[in-house]
Amino acid sequence: MNQYSSVQKLQPWEKTWEKPSFDSGRPSAKTQLAYWENEKIRAVNDGKHEKNKREPSLELITKYEKKIEEANLEIERWGIKLQLEDATEEQRESLELKLKDVEKRLAVFRGEVVDDASNNGN
Repeated sequence: MNQYSSVQKLQPWEKTWEKPSFDSGRPSAKTQLAYWENEKIRAVNDGKHEKNKREPSLELITKYEKKIEEANLEIERWGIKLQLEDATEEQRESLELKLKDVEKRLAVFRGEVVDDASNNGN
């Protein structure tokens, strides 16, 4: 038996870090969290590379900064979902409120229409 026989096979999205396909079922919160952490690292590195160019593109730098912001929100979202899996009843209510807040901020960031009945038009 060789030393690599016990290595777990990676899912396609874990190998390439491309956005996972949900056709075969939803990936776990842990997998999503890892995906978005990697996306953030990639955007940070790409942004640094672009800034160090002789003639950096402001458009590309802005694109990478937005990707970092989106990744931060997704990391926060999936981190909360991961905490919810092991939360006690007392923690659950607080975490669900935080999750709703993060999902609302993420929707606003993405330009989606947000129905905020609790805000009463303010």
